[in-house]
Amino acid sequence: MVIKKHIGTNTYVILSKSFVDRDFNVDGNLIVGRKVYFWGDLEVSGTLELGKSSEIKGNLTANCAILGPSTYIKGNVQVENDLKLLDGARIDGDVLCGGNALIRPGVTMDHIQADGDVKLVGKVNTKRVKAGGKVISRKS
Repeated sequence: MVIKKHIGTNTYVILSKSFVDRDFNVDGNLIVGRKVYFWGDLEVSGTLELGKSSEIKGNLTANCAILGPSTYIKGNVQVENDLKLLDGARIDGDVLCGGNALIRPGVTMDHIQADGDVKLVGKVNTKRVKAGGKVISRKS
């Protein structure tokens, strides 16, 4: 695994096609390349940008998060503020969001609960949506 740090923004970068074989905690922001595999839980105190086709075999906790296309989370997702789930992301567990959530086409999850608005774009596979604000659904 190769990790680089940008000191000025307290941002860590994990390069594509890496793997992390344990629980991983980041005090700052984290940008993850495509096809990176986490075999445990991932906790990020700042903003997470999870690259295309990356996987987390445990739970995800972050302040803000963008989960890229075709990402897979085997556990639960808990985000303190805003969350974006991009096309084809799959979450086997529950999704809790303290802010607004944007859910793109092809996303699959058990359920989502957000304190703010939930915006569903296209076909989203979920059993339940609960929002503290509005639920907005549109075709594309």
